[in-house]
Amino acid sequence: MGTSADYPPLEFTTSVNGNTKYVGIDIELAKDIAKDLHAKLVIKNMSFDSLLVALETGKVDMVISAMTPNPERKKSVDFSKIYYKPSGEYFLINKRDQSKYRKIKDFAGQTVGAQTGSIQYQLIQSQMKKSKVKGLGKINNLVFALKSGKMSGVVMEELTAKAYAQNGNSLLAVRSDLREQQAGNAVAVAKGQGDLVKAVNKTINRVEKKNLIDKQYLLEAAKCT
Repeated sequence: MGTSADYPPLEFTTSVNGNTKYVGIDIELAKDIAKDLHAKLVIKNMSFDSLLVALETGKVDMVISAMTPNPERKKSVDFSKIYYKPSGEYFLINKRDQSKYRKIKDFAGQTVGAQTGSIQYQLIQSQMKKSKVKGLGKINNLVFALKSGKMSGVVMEELTAKAYAQNGNSLLAVRSDLREQQAGNAVAVAKGQGDLVKAVNKTINRVEKKNLIDKQYLLEAAKCT
């Protein structure tokens, strides 16, 4: 399974007895999918914009990484049904700037970042034309650039923005006025893997029926953030 493990609470890393452990909502889903398939889960961590290439070239069997099945991605890979629907996009800003940056127009002339290859990156490119748009492969690098003053804001989905804000006293998550049709997150698989899509959907149906994301996955992720 390929993922970009820098997007809490969906996928991120924590240290357990000196060893790196992958945790988060998407990781818990991957575990359940592997369990239902009677397969061993091997996680490969890489930059978000490398994930679909890894899938297409057979380096991974599936991608679970807060990925939205938009038309462009559907040209190269197939997707499962939606397993999680974020509530919207947020600006992550420095607390010292909370009176300056609240809406798109406030960032005119400023540098705003998002993860390369993400829906958020597409949104700021199309809707924040008066801002300087910058994409980086890793969310951690975007947050570092924000804290160090190289960016005025970073765009990410709600849970992730709030997770970074809670983990750093200097940051604040603000609901953005970016317009979007939120499709939600799905599991990506290579073209022609219909049986795998069916198996993944079967697991997602069970997860939905038992409400495991709210009752189990989020709680597990919260312990590690």
